[in-house]
Amino acid sequence: MWGSHILIIPVLQQGATSVNGYLPAGRWWTWNTTSLLNSRGETFNFKTEIDEINIFVREAAIIPSSDKVMITKELQDSNFNLLITLDEHSEANGELFWDDGDLADSQQKGKYNLMQFKVQQNTLIANPMQLGYKIEKYVSSITNCGVKAKPKEVYVNQETISFDFNDVSMFRSTAE
Repeated sequence: MWGSHILIIPVLQQGATSVNGYLPAGRWWTWNTTSLLNSRGETFNFKTEIDEINIFVREAAIIPSSDKVMITKELQDSNFNLLITLDEHSEANGELFWDDGDLADSQQKGKYNLMQFKVQQNTLIANPMQLGYKIEKYVSSITNCGVKAKPKEVYVNQETISFDFNDVSMFRSTAE
């Protein structure tokens, strides 16, 4: 486990095409495909491609990420993505810590940003807890897993946006 919501099941044998991994009880989504797995606390056999890592996200999480980059410095120019995995009450929580990546004591100096995210009553709320690092970054895409019914409309800052929906997740992306 990495934190309380991310589980990584690595392939440890060269040439393996599958791996056995234990998922604690609950609803889990695969990181790459957002497929849903319901576990009673059991071991599964996962087919594995040579260029993929088996990453699973537990329900009730909001996980920030960025686009793939080759070097850390490129993260400064990359916007954020959010992966949301709703629980049975359609709620989720998460945080994002962001600093310049160079300053060793950014927390002590207050030169960082901390955002708390919450989904409640079909609404994603971003609450800035600390805004000490000045940089313009945006959420450029949201993948919302566990939506129970197709929304009629999706709004960002009171503006309707386009979105795609399937029976497991709702995905939308915005123009940058």
